[in-house]
Amino acid sequence: MRVLVTGGSGFVGANVVEALVSAGCFTVVLERPGAPRSPGATRFIEADIGNAAACEAALEGVRTVIHCAAVTPAGTADAEAVQRAFAINLAATAGLAMACERRGVRMIHLSSASVYGAASGGPLDETGTWPRPVAAYGISKLAAEQFVLSRRAFRLDACVLRIGSVFGPHERGTGVRDTLSALYQVTRAARSGRAVRLPRAGRRDWIYARDVAAAVLAAVGLSNLPDAPVNIAGLEEWSVADWCESLARHVPFDWRIGPSAPSVDFHGRDDRPPLATQRMRTLLGFHPTYTRDRACEDYLRWLEENEAS
Repeated sequence: MRVLVTGGSGFVGANVVEALVSAGCFTVVLERPGAPRSPGATRFIEADIGNAAACEAALEGVRTVIHCAAVTPAGTADAEAVQRAFAINLAATAGLAMACERRGVRMIHLSSASVYGAASGGPLDETGTWPRPVAAYGISKLAAEQFVLSRRAFRLDACVLRIGSVFGPHERGTGVRDTLSALYQVTRAARSGRAVRLPRAGRRDWIYARDVAAAVLAAVGLSNLPDAPVNIAGLEEWSVADWCESLARHVPFDWRIGPSAPSVDFHGRDDRPPLATQRMRTLLGFHPTYTRDRACEDYLRWLEENEAS
């Protein structure tokens, strides 16, 4: 099967590419000029996702597109960053969806749990919880997924996967994400011998990047794509403080909860409620396999093999 991955050199995209290649798929990556090459990709196309002609050409012979490309500005981003977010996350996504529709290519659009925004009273359900995004990223992602799903009424075979709080291999500063995950920040500090001060415990249903990639691969294998968004979340809830405990068993470091002078950015003052995962398990047939401790061991092994402290 020939699959195109947009943003395949990014955090989630690189994990998806690895999973596709391991599954024997002919994997084409469309990535912005200057981005690093995705390891293992069968073909690499250097083009901006907003370049309609380049996107159309990249679809030649492709059966499925996995749309990972996005920019993630912080809530305090300036007007220029907000405009870029809507240009990439919404306008470019709409253009890609229309191109897929014309060519009869299936589209798996990776959205984000950020669309839920200020929604409370979890678990946050894909069909029962009213999304309340509060920043440009979540707003642009919600608009994009609504557009993609609207095209199912025409000829587009598409689905939306709402990715939860993800961490793991290939996460790094690339200029398209203003704030990296709290677990990334903690792990890098620990490996560098720096003290960590958490603003609070930071509880979420974290999901390891390899599990996200496996969920995407499960969607690729479906005969019929779900007609409503599907949450992708981890096995259980645990906190950043729990991660510190797991990490300290392998890399001893100084950490504690210190709200007065935190060294880790938690992306906001409140913890997001957990995501409902029944649709993930029933419609995708996917069950996460990485516990916190297993993820910690695998992540540290990957870092040792691929990156300096």
